[in-house]
This record gives sequence, C-alpha cells and structure tokens, in this order.
Amino acid sequence: MNVSLPPLRSAVEAQDLLALKLCVPNATRQAIDAAMFLAIERGHLGVVLSLLEHTRVRYVYVEHAVACGQVRIALHLNQRAGDAVCAVTSPTTCPRNEKEDDRPAMWSLAKHLLSSPAV
Repeated sequence: MNVSLPPLRSAVEAQDLLALKLCVPNATRQAIDAAMFLAIERGHLGVVLSLLEHTRVRYVYVEHAVACGQVRIALHLNQRAGDAVCAVTSPTTCPRNEKEDDRPAMWSLAKHLLSSPAV
C-alpha cells in the first residue's frame, strides 16, 4: 500500500512525528518529496530530520531551504549531505542522482549567506 500526500501533509502541518513514522515507510517517493518541501517551507526542522530517516539528502532540498530563507534547515541538510559525500569511498564521486540538474548545495548556501544583509 502506498501512502499519498494527504496523510503526510497532515502530519507535517501538525508536526506529528509519530504519524510521520507510521506514514513514511509506505509513502511514494513523490509524496515524501512533497512532504519534505512543505516541512522546509514551514520551517519544521524536527519534521525535516524525521523525514531524513527515510530518505537521503537531496541537494534540491538544500536549495529549496535556501530559497525559502530557512538557513538553519539548509545548514542541517548541507551537513547531512557533506556527511554522505565523505562516506563515499572516492572523493570525486557524488551520491546525487545524475538526473538532478542542480548546483552543489554549498555554493547555493554560500551565495545566499553572502548576499544576506547581516554579512
């Protein structure tokens, strides 16, 4: 049985981590992505971290967090992405899906932070 977005959306909006743990293992990839993007937009770091227990970090998540101004979430995601890259045996290998057309997350994050008025 595949769980579609409505149960995940409800769990994300309510920040219900127990409901997430029950829904996510049977959710479609698209539903998990949509839930992740929603959690990032809402700034729900706990939900983002809970979703990451069931999916790998994708650079589009980091870029979405940066685009939404969720720098704290972007930093957490970028750290997880960096950990994943360090775990790969070859430093030139990247665990990203080759179909993803995006820039490295660190570049996006650095660009955002440098353009921030606080810098």
